Amino acid sequence: MLRPNDLLRHRTVTWAAAHGLTAYVLGGGYEPNDGVYRHKRNFAPQGLLPFRVACLVHDAAATRELAARRAATERGWSPRPGYFPPYRS
Repeated sequence: MLRPNDLLRHRTVTWAAAHGLTAYVLGGGYEPNDGVYRHKRNFAPQGLLPFRVACLVHDAAATRELAARRAATERGWSPRPGYFPPYRS
């Protein structure tokens, strides 16, 4: 198995260290304390760093269209409140 994600992570850490950085943020998961979050947490044995994520829509009409398409093709689907982007909820 080639494990490209491990190579990417290694290269990121190598680049950051070469530029004098001592930490970087992998981000969170999709839900509080989900499997993605727990996996990423394994890379922070000395604790977590605070971070923020911006949720920006550059094309509101396209975002509405994607949500409408999904609603039209998936019976009973509607955007989950607070999920970003709404058409992926």
